[in-house]
Amino acid sequence: MSPHWLLYIALLGPEAETVEAPVVVPTPAAWTASSIREVHADLTLQMARRRTYAPMEVVPDLVALHEALRRPEAIRGMAGSEIVRTRRRVADKLEHARTRLLRERLQLETERRRAARNPGGSNAAVALELARAGELIALIEQTIEPASWQSNGGKGRITYFGPLHLLVIRNSQHVHEQIGGTLAR
Repeated sequence: MSPHWLLYIALLGPEAETVEAPVVVPTPAAWTASSIREVHADLTLQMARRRTYAPMEVVPDLVALHEALRRPEAIRGMAGSEIVRTRRRVADKLEHARTRLLRERLQLETERRRAARNPGGSNAAVALELARAGELIALIEQTIEPASWQSNGGKGRITYFGPLHLLVIRNSQHVHEQIGGTLAR
């Protein structure tokens, strides 16, 4: 799974991530034309069958598929028109998921404003925000140099600073470049 999809979380904030456990479409280790077709069909079916799908269920695999469509060795055996059509469809699906994430973020911000006006209900909003930040941290630790993080025996550390909605990351320059490259794309 490619970590590039973190761009969406970076743009939308950690509160955009869903609490549900994601449904994972298996992505092959080595992409081929047939595996691209198979994963694309699975994702299309998953998104069409469940209009209420959680975007974070499909975004990682869509981004991995998008990246595979840029590799010459993966698209060998596909006609040029099929490559263009599949790229366009994957990009459309990513945009649809992005729109859903933006809508969810707006809804969460509205709930947060309501909670701020009602101090008794703000504890639930803070707990939800911390839970989602924790999921984002776990995701980063699992996808970007997993062995380098303290939770996996390494020296790197990542924490969430709630008042400014920031992730504070302490790790090697290489890991920072990977995260920065992911978030800057």
